[in-house]
Amino acid sequence: MKEEDEIINLIATARHKSHEYLKVLLKETELDDLNPSDGKVLAILYKHSGSMEIRDIRNTINRSKSTVTDMVNRLEKLGYVYKKCCSEDKRVVFVNLTEKAFSLKKSYEIISKKLLEKSYSNFSQEEKKEFMKLLEKIISNF
Repeated sequence: MKEEDEIINLIATARHKSHEYLKVLLKETELDDLNPSDGKVLAILYKHSGSMEIRDIRNTINRSKSTVTDMVNRLEKLGYVYKKCCSEDKRVVFVNLTEKAFSLKKSYEIISKKLLEKSYSNFSQEEKKEFMKLLEKIISNF
């Protein structure tokens, strides 16, 4: 068993391995123009009917303004999203999914399912719940 002071390294290693696994899944699905981190933006847009303020995306995925702007701009160049300013307040920018993005939703769901299955293989339902609870506790400590 690893020493308890290795927790941050273990979390980083798990993140790295899941990132690499996602790259393989994206390549297999012929979506290798996407980065594993693009899934965060696509996921919340799928959950919000394809449109959301960029500020709300930023708050939901807990990333900096510049990081989310870069992610959205990249997805826009690839044709998965488009930005639109609010007609009442030009400072408010909405990010919207394109038909191209909506057409890959099923593939996104399959990839997400495979990632979760891989992540939780050999976990009981109780272990999954406890693991999530413990990770949330670590996050709240910061």
